[in-house]
Amino acid sequence: MIEHDAAASIVTGPDGAILCCNAAAQRSYNAQQFDTLGGALQPLIANPGALLFRLQTRAGVRGSAHEDVVTGTGHVRLSVHRTGTGNLLWRIEKSADLAARRSDAVPLPMLTVGRNNAVLFMNDAARTLIGADFKNTGQRLR
Repeated sequence: MIEHDAAASIVTGPDGAILCCNAAAQRSYNAQQFDTLGGALQPLIANPGALLFRLQTRAGVRGSAHEDVVTGTGHVRLSVHRTGTGNLLWRIEKSADLAARRSDAVPLPMLTVGRNNAVLFMNDAARTLIGADFKNTGQRLR
């Protein structure tokens, strides 16, 4: 069922032990080399245990759950749903859409100020916050 899915898909037992994974999960996360899903996600997510527990708990109540996670390499959506056998099916989708919409790698407002308080650089978040592009208007900070 998951073999040809483009997204990384991993089936685990209720204890998090990896039972099987598709080729995408093997390519992206070397899932077969790990005993648990938490181990496979360790290089991607700082504290995967807490996230996996939270999602598994929600899936236990609702049948499925998902969460968008910001990682060092971009955004991912981690989804889980219960299977009829008591196992869990996890999907890890890289969210290229979120990264493509932002032109800045850093979402915080940042600017560089030179001599005489002249603005040398301003990122998109700073332009949105201030409401003007000082660099293009020749304005100075006071």
